[in-house]
Amino acid sequence: MLIAAAMDGNQQVLPLAFAIMDDESTSSWKWFLTLLSRHVIRGRRGVCLISDRHPGIIKAVREGSDFVSPHGAHRYCLRPVCSNFNTHYKNVILKDLCWRAGSEYQIRKFNRIMEEIKSQNIAAFEFLDKINKEKWTASHDGGWRTGILTTNMSECINGVLKGARRLPLTAIVEITLVRTVNYFVTRERRSHAMVANGQL
Repeated sequence: MLIAAAMDGNQQVLPLAFAIMDDESTSSWKWFLTLLSRHVIRGRRGVCLISDRHPGIIKAVREGSDFVSPHGAHRYCLRPVCSNFNTHYKNVILKDLCWRAGSEYQIRKFNRIMEEIKSQNIAAFEFLDKINKEKWTASHDGGWRTGILTTNMSECINGVLKGARRLPLTAIVEITLVRTVNYFVTRERRSHAMVANGQL
């Protein structure tokens, strides 16, 4: 299942789109992103897509979408960047430095952390240096991420849909609809309670 989610003005997860596909290929991602652009984004500029570095997504974005300049931007989720980095270097300190480098907003502080990585392991530094900095770091991002470094939003929706993926197709669609509606109903009730209690 392909999922698109966003963060609303209250910093709450907003599910945008779902698609059930045979596989995560370039063509499936291209189709999904095209429909997302046409029916959800609808010509808005300034939209940032944050994803893992799945080759299908990267190629689909590159082959034409609203997630490239000047319309929008495509950035990488920091978590799999750090995880992949850790797979190669298996060092908790280096992994922590990788996360700090990616989440740092000031270029001079980013450079200082990268120098620390370089002093500990030149190959680790070169590994990160080969990844386009605007794609994985907050400091070189140009403000597109608006503070969002990971795909935790999609993972939150995945949690809501947990267990549905192994069911027959019609059951997956029904459960996705029911659980998504319940997600919104719960948020609505919470909002009404906050208004009633004078919290809003």
